[in-house]
Amino acid sequence: MDNDIFDIVNQYNWYYQSDGYAYNRKMNILLHRFIWILKFGDIPDDKEVEHKDQNGLNCQLSNLRLATHSENCRNKSKKINNTSGYIGVSKQVIKRECQDGVHIHKYWYCSWTDNLGKDRAKVFPFNNAGKVLAARFYDIMTSQFAGEYLGELNFQSLEEYQHILKEAILKDIESN
Repeated sequence: MDNDIFDIVNQYNWYYQSDGYAYNRKMNILLHRFIWILKFGDIPDDKEVEHKDQNGLNCQLSNLRLATHSENCRNKSKKINNTSGYIGVSKQVIKRECQDGVHIHKYWYCSWTDNLGKDRAKVFPFNNAGKVLAARFYDIMTSQFAGEYLGELNFQSLEEYQHILKEAILKDIESN
């Protein structure tokens, strides 16, 4: 936290929330929003105060910026409860009851936010290669739309992606 506002912020009790943010119960406000209001005044209704580095406890002014909700959603990293191992990729299971019993469909679901703030999605086969393809697709779509709000990507280079995809294809071949 910046030195010029430390004394003001330190007058209040702040509690760590399980979502990774500091919160004041009496004022019903998150620390980063409180700091922004102290320095710059009201937050416009159509904006959120975002952490550039995605660390909810890093409330240095140099790490905070205003963003629309969709911009804030683009600046993300892998969630704690991630099951695929990749950002923007989750397992989807659909059960459908038919005359001949229950059919279970599994696939990898890739989701991102486009430049108009609309949530978009694409499905991929439920195998190792499908999961890697979904992760690469997420990287491409997020890079296209995120601009300065680009968060963490799944692959650091095309070569890394190609290497991991090749391994995934070989695993799929071995398991069949």
